[in-house]
Amino acid sequence: MDAEHLGSAALQPDKRRSSAATVDDYYCEAYNNILILQGINHHMSDDINYKSNPLHGLSLQNLLIEIVDHYGFQILHAYLNINCFKTNASIQSSVKFLKKTTWAREKVESFYLYEFRSLPRASDEQFELPPRDRVIPEGQVPGEPAELDLEDAARLKEKRAKKAADFGGNNKRPSRSSFHN
Repeated sequence: MDAEHLGSAALQPDKRRSSAATVDDYYCEAYNNILILQGINHHMSDDINYKSNPLHGLSLQNLLIEIVDHYGFQILHAYLNINCFKTNASIQSSVKFLKKTTWAREKVESFYLYEFRSLPRASDEQFELPPRDRVIPEGQVPGEPAELDLEDAARLKEKRAKKAADFGGNNKRPSRSSFHN
């Protein structure tokens, strides 16, 4: 079926369908047909198991509850430098901010994977993906949360400031992979 006919088929109901279950199937099929028209492959490959990712099925709110219960807002702010963990910090306000702010949410999700769940760092290829899209290789299991304190956070902040100064301040952000180490 060519793109023109596929597009119109994606938007018109099949008259043979009548039950509620098939209505859902119809809308799912229509959505997938639209994605195909846009050149997007929405289906996961069978050989990729995203369920190995500890973030799979974990809501942002539950993630925050886990890390705040373990580390507290002060440590989170010290390590992540995100103001929602400093100014009037609460789970609800942090969830609201992080849902709206992709870079901050990804930073928190990476912290969850690599500090709280102590997974080995991702490959360069996986590191380029958002944390929820990463595939954790078989055999890698989460460990105990990293022991973090404010002194280590201060040293890390100094290291990052030096790296930023060495970068030259030309207002270009390096790729994620340059911060991989």
